[in-house]
Order: sequence, then structure tokens, then C-alpha cells
Amino acid sequence: LMADRTIYKYDRKDGIYSTLPYLTALSVTLFIENSILTVIMGSISYWMIGFSDNVGDFFFFLLFMVAVYWVTEGVMLLLASACADAAQANGLTVAVLGVLLVFSGLVVNPGSSPAWLNWLCWISPYWYAFQSIMVILFKEPYEFSPDDNFESAEDVWNAYGVNTDLLWWNLLIVIAWAILYRACVVALLRYAHNPKI
Repeated sequence: LMADRTIYKYDRKDGIYSTLPYLTALSVTLFIENSILTVIMGSISYWMIGFSDNVGDFFFFLLFMVAVYWVTEGVMLLLASACADAAQANGLTVAVLGVLLVFSGLVVNPGSSPAWLNWLCWISPYWYAFQSIMVILFKEPYEFSPDDNFESAEDVWNAYGVNTDLLWWNLLIVIAWAILYRACVVALLRYAHNPKI
């Protein structure tokens, strides 16, 4: 997006196309290409890690992997469209992704963090995907070995503060975050950093 933005701005000023069709075409092509790669990576890692051999769980995992990719693409598009140049975007990307990943549920989560810090998980779209993946991976027939720190799925869910009732709501929330990011991208591409002609 950073490399194409100047060309896009001039083309838009010349009336060749508007912001929404440009972003839609860009998003569709990126989604198709990168979803294939995400499914391949998710398929390999799922079976290598040894998660549930239930096919439904596998496809649920892949669905959330694609949704997480889509929301991450939205974050990257938002940062690229908000920054004036690539150097600024690179610096901001590290900071924003760092915060979102720290509060994704693996490091900071409602089950093991102070109450004043828990709300930050709600602003991370990765937290919602993390919750649903934890529910699907640790439910029956998952067997805990005697060497594990946890004896049951409920122990795992309580330790991480996972709400098991929000399985499908979490998917909708992740998709809503991705749509929100893209709506912000449309506004930024339309009104920010316009080239001087």
C-alpha cells in the first residue's frame, strides 16, 4: 500500500477510480492470495502440534486463522494509510502489533492479570480468536497427561480467563474489528496525505 499510495492518489484525483473500489480490489486480491498461504500454514501446524483429530475442530481452527489473518491485514492497511512514509509505518507497526499481541491472551489475560489491566484484552482482536481456539482445542476428547500443569479444560480456561459461551460471538467480533479497520482505511486514504499537484 505504501508504494502504490502515490499512484493511487494521482489516479483518484484524475477521476480514474475512487477510494472504495480501489480498497475493495486490493483487499480481495490480498485476501485470496494470503488466505491460501494461511490455510497451508495452519494445516501443517495443526497436525504437527497434535491438536484434536476431529475434522470439525480442524476446520474451525482454520476459520479462525483466516479471520486472524484478515484482521491483521486490516491493522497493516490502517497503519500504512495513516503514516506519511514507510519509515514511520515500520516504527508504528512494531509498537501497535506489540501491544495487540501482548494483550492477545497468552501473555496478559483476565485469568492471571490484575483487574485494572484486563480491559486492554478487549481492544485486541486477537484476544477473541485466542478464546475460541482455546475452547475448541481443549474440549473433550482432549486428554491431559499427568505431567501437565492442568487437570481439565476448565482449569485451562479459568487460568486464562476464557469465556466458553462466546465461541461464535468471538468470530463475529474479530470480523467486526477487520471491517472497522478497513472503514478507517477508506477514510484515511480519501482524506489524509493527499499529494500536492
